Amino acid sequence: LNETTIFTWRKMRDNKLSRLEIDHIDSFYTGVYIILKIFPIWCIVLLFLILGPCAIFAGRLLFEGVPYQVSSAAAVGDSGLLVSILLGVTIFQREKSERFEWIFNGYRQIMFAVICGVAGTLFLSLRVLSQKPEIQATDLYHDVCIVPLFLFSFAIILPIIFSAGLIYERIVVGLLIGIWAALVVADLKSGRFDQRIWLEDKGLVYTN
Repeated sequence: LNETTIFTWRKMRDNKLSRLEIDHIDSFYTGVYIILKIFPIWCIVLLFLILGPCAIFAGRLLFEGVPYQVSSAAAVGDSGLLVSILLGVTIFQREKSERFEWIFNGYRQIMFAVICGVAGTLFLSLRVLSQKPEIQATDLYHDVCIVPLFLFSFAIILPIIFSAGLIYERIVVGLLIGIWAALVVADLKSGRFDQRIWLEDKGLVYTN
């Protein structure tokens, strides 16, 4: 066995990056892309699950007394969005880094983060102006944390998917985003978008 084969086998066995690879990552990648390159996909899945459905479930149970989730876009569609993000991370980890050098700019990532944060704040403002049921803690968390998180994730991942993804991968992402959008429209038409009003119409009485 030559040295390259032995090194590759040891890296696969130990599941570790070499010092040379770490130096390359430190000098080549910036911001969030360092995390996406180093951490395994299961860590990213765990992070989204904790920050998303787990936090929403716990927050509604704690502050509202009922851990509800009747929005089809949230209960089903968001899973499709998460799959799309993870597919993009898979492509990113699979392809040669030089293909994505044009999107590694740290200032561009900061700009995306600011825009996504503003978008979440505007979403919350529209909710307040609509004069629907009083804003709950989980509504605030969803609008200022979850919405910007998903927007920012797509801002940095979609260019990778559509510049380096295989045709079927691009189709899958397009379908998942389309399904999510269709579910949002369905929720708006059925009234499930305003979940508390929908549940109150069904006779649910809140304990908090």
